[in-house]
Amino acid sequence: MVLRELLSVDSRIRACPALLAFLSSIIDGRETLIGATPEQFVHPFSELLSTPFVDELLGFELEQLNTRPSYIPVNSNDIEFNVFQADDAALVLKLVPADFQVSPILHGFADHNIIGILGDGTATVQMYEQPEPYRNEVLENLDLP
Repeated sequence: MVLRELLSVDSRIRACPALLAFLSSIIDGRETLIGATPEQFVHPFSELLSTPFVDELLGFELEQLNTRPSYIPVNSNDIEFNVFQADDAALVLKLVPADFQVSPILHGFADHNIIGILGDGTATVQMYEQPEPYRNEVLENLDLP
């Protein structure tokens, strides 16, 4: 399902005005986000982080749990909460404790990621940068011995 379709059917998105505004702003007349550059999401994402969308989201989820005891948030667990998942975009809230230890193993993603902090504080993100002439987002082009 593309993100545009998700906007009209997902009750979680419709229950959170700030989340709906964020999604509407990144779609901006597009049929799909495929081919969009990560830079196009930075400003809308920063604006989303300054809204009460987490409070709205938690209110919706608690209401669902209270009115539907068998309700389970889709594709979520005790560490990651999948806010929405579409063919061309996803938003996942991940709980990372302050004493989180980074794995010594290099992990890569098949997609672009934007990381934000909810609340006060800072975070350090370690990133691997490939040597020239290879692009950072294309790990399979490494010439390894």
